[in-house]
Amino acid sequence: MQLAAGYASFANGGTLVTPHVIEGWTDPDGTYHAATQPPGERILRPETAATMIDLLTNAIDDGIAKGAQVPGYTVAGKTGTAQIAGPVEVEGEDGETVTRWRYIPGWVDSSFVGLLPAGERKLVTVILIHRPVPWDRRMPDRPEYVYARLMPQILDYLAIPPDRPLEPVAQP
Repeated sequence: MQLAAGYASFANGGTLVTPHVIEGWTDPDGTYHAATQPPGERILRPETAATMIDLLTNAIDDGIAKGAQVPGYTVAGKTGTAQIAGPVEVEGEDGETVTRWRYIPGWVDSSFVGLLPAGERKLVTVILIHRPVPWDRRMPDRPEYVYARLMPQILDYLAIPPDRPLEPVAQP
């Protein structure tokens, strides 16, 4: 959630908004109640947030994360890999075996964060694959590819129109 909120601050022009799940609810008698949200906090200048959107869009269009491209949409996003810790049995100072949390070679999280469409920034999505494979093997599926397969279904469901022209399938 923190990762999504941080990237959403770029989408919100530099304002950090507390993540929320609902806009409101309707009680049994049909009365709608809007959920109150705390005001956002400015953490970046708007021009800095716009620069970040440009950089993240470039990472998809011309960078290493081309696998996250969604036909007809401008995507801004970033891949990530983080080493993670796990329980390890070690000898304590008193000679007893104790469990400590340490980084474990080969344990990683692989992620992709996407903002879409980058021009209007309606969705912030985080795809996280926890310990996808041992470090010495290739991942069977990368998070940016999962994103690219998932987003067309979500965009269709939410009726978010394309913001880029689609390339023609066949040339005349």
